[in-house]
Amino acid sequence: MSAPFIDPFDLGRNNLRFALHLLTVAGEYRQQMCGLEEKRIERDLDAIHRERDALANAKDINELASASQDALRNYLQKTANLWQEAAGVTMRNQGAWGEAVSDAIRNWQSMWTGGFQRPSSGLTTAPVWLGGFGAAFPNVQTSPPGAHPAAAAPVSDRHAA
Repeated sequence: MSAPFIDPFDLGRNNLRFALHLLTVAGEYRQQMCGLEEKRIERDLDAIHRERDALANAKDINELASASQDALRNYLQKTANLWQEAAGVTMRNQGAWGEAVSDAIRNWQSMWTGGFQRPSSGLTTAPVWLGGFGAAFPNVQTSPPGAHPAAAAPVSDRHAA
């Protein structure tokens, strides 16, 4: 059995899929933030109407102060709720953004390393011409004469000893 053929356009497809996913996440975030902005405008409009009604209906300064305090209290309560909603939207979208980047990196890694895996027959996937170097130069040493044999060993073998 031979190694599976990897289409060179799969990487491009994954990049386009990643870009579309990020655009989708950004569009959803924009839509949610526009909804919050709409609520902010409604909050401000409600506060203006409450203050206008307080000024129009007040018979004395104490009644005006009481109505203004109620309008301010309502405004601050709605503001705190909007801040909480905005923090929740940001956290959700930050998680979605992180998942999209994580998936893209995972796909890129599998695309780049997938072609270098060993086929199930046990044969290496090295090109045929690479084996010709060993046959053409059988007496070439990997380290200079007189060098310590551990110096020519791979790094992983040096730490194992």
